[in-house]
Amino acid sequence: MARRLCLADFMSVLKQVKELCAYLSRVGLDDAPDEREMSVRAMYEDLIARLHSDDIPDDAIRPVIDYFVTKVFAEWDAEHTDQLRQAHEPGGA
Repeated sequence: MARRLCLADFMSVLKQVKELCAYLSRVGLDDAPDEREMSVRAMYEDLIARLHSDDIPDDAIRPVIDYFVTKVFAEWDAEHTDQLRQAHEPGGA
């Protein structure tokens, strides 16, 4: 799979990751969760499409994408919840 990822693809994926990180740093807990999920899912789907071999069924790929999307949001939620907690503590921002 990794051999299918040429330098241009790799650079494109890095750009997507950077843009997604910037997007996630701008949105908050009250912003549209469906939009956040669509953005993260789209990045992983694009990455998988670049690496995907036609002989792997979509049903096998979907749980992998779901896992990574879940991990991203678990970390994102933890980070934002911690920031919110710190902001409400005495002496917080």
